Amino acid sequence: MIRSNQGHLHLRFLLTVQTKLLSQITRGRSGMEQYCFIIITVGPDEEDDDYRAWYECQHMPDVLDVPGFVSAQRFRLQEEPENMRRYLTLFEIETDDIEKSMRTLRQRAGTSLMPLMKGAGQQTAQRMVGRAVMPKLTNTP
Repeated sequence: MIRSNQGHLHLRFLLTVQTKLLSQITRGRSGMEQYCFIIITVGPDEEDDDYRAWYECQHMPDVLDVPGFVSAQRFRLQEEPENMRRYLTLFEIETDDIEKSMRTLRQRAGTSLMPLMKGAGQQTAQRMVGRAVMPKLTNTP
């Protein structure tokens, strides 16, 4: 009976240590939780150069000015509907209050801190936020 309790306590201790270590290694350089914000947009096959310049040179840096947003990258998706282009934008976020970061993003949208471009033909198809549950894996020699 004592061995059973000791084994149970030992297992609980190991699980507690594992949980704490995982929490520490999934934190970013700032020591805060890591998240990603993914946006998928769909637009006409001929993306307007003015829209691309605005999105990549103004909008993405404006988003990076929101506290917690640390990096951004835009991808053109390979599988696209006919006569349409689909893009994925990935923002990395480091924060202990994701709700506050996303609320600040929404509050700034359409203001002088984050002007929006109207009539560009791009439509947001999907938005999602995810929290890191393991450290980022990299291929190192």
